[in-house]
Formats: sequence, C-alpha cells, structure tokens
Amino acid sequence: MRSRLLPRFWLVFLVPAAVAIAVACGGSSGKAGTSGAAATPAAGGAATGASTQLTIVGTDNKFDKTALTVPAGKEVTVTFENKGSAIHNWHLVGVKGQNGKDITTQLIPGGKTETVRFVIDKPGTYDYVCDVHPEMRGKLTVQ
Repeated sequence: MRSRLLPRFWLVFLVPAAVAIAVACGGSSGKAGTSGAAATPAAGGAATGASTQLTIVGTDNKFDKTALTVPAGKEVTVTFENKGSAIHNWHLVGVKGQNGKDITTQLIPGGKTETVRFVIDKPGTYDYVCDVHPEMRGKLTVQ
C-alpha cells in the first residue's frame, strides 16, 4: 500500500512546485513600450537626468506607498523591493509594455529587488497591484 501512495505523494507536491517555478521564471523584460496603450518606449532603458525614480517596498500583504504621482511623457524608473517573506510583484494594470503585456516585475521572493522602466504619455490614474495578494494595491497618477 505504501509503495502506491509514495508516487501520488510526490505528484501532489512536485506538480504545484513546478508550476510555481514556471510562473516565477516568466515575466517581463522590465522595459516598457507601446502596444496601443498609454506607454511608449523608455529611452534606451537607461535612466536620464529627467527620469522619475520611485522605490516601492512590499511587505507581507501591503505596499509602503499606495499613491504615486509621475509626469506624463517622462521616463519613470520603479524599483520594487520585496521585504516580506512571501513572493510579491508590482504590476501596473492595463498599461502595456514593449512586449504587449502589462508592465510588471517578475514575482520575486523576500529580500530581492527588481526595476522596471517605462514612459506613460497619457495623463490619468492607473492601478497597480501584487498579482499574488490582490489586497496589495495602489494608484499611479500621471499628470
């Protein structure tokens, strides 16, 4: 009986682990661009003197900032620091990057940092969230 349960045991734990690894390894290149939405390519991906630098810290189930303001048409550099124990990301909902997907960091474990750069030409208010913990949310206002 035990010999039949052991393969099931591993299947139950290995399949979800493999899926979690695959999700964590996927993600964006961190560079934004145009895909018919409000974002345009960041100039060469390099920060310039006119770049707006933002640092957002994620702890377990909250961002340290829930309201951000940036200028329209200027490069924005967001550095996301995960200081929690769970995996988190920073996802700018509905603003497409160069790859045609929403601007987002990868899912990163606690103690890690990731940076994304983008330009949003269209003024407005955009939501950002952690895809794993939907209660982690905030607003990015582009003026």
